[in-house]
Amino acid sequence: MPRSTLFKLCAAMGVFTFIPVAHPADADPCTRFTWDVTRELAVMKQKPEAVTAGVKAGTDIPKLIPDRLYELKLSDQSAMSFAAKPSKPALPDGVTACVLALCMSALT
Repeated sequence: MPRSTLFKLCAAMGVFTFIPVAHPADADPCTRFTWDVTRELAVMKQKPEAVTAGVKAGTDIPKLIPDRLYELKLSDQSAMSFAAKPSKPALPDGVTACVLALCMSALT
């Protein structure tokens, strides 16, 4: 079969339709949610507040407030002091963890 005939046959069968085409909806994948994510998107557009997470439970742990964006600095899990031992042991190559408090009373 000559190349030109093979090309026409492939084109007719749609073999060359695998080229990705950008659609307007693809510009922002967050527009494809079937539920309202307006609140979450607004939080993600904020400038993050830098917070160093705690290493043990107590009054000095950071208190996070909902609807704010945070950038957390975590510590090595080996330096952590948890109220209960983690069910999965720390991995040897720099596993991180943190202790935080989520202040839900800030919502009322």
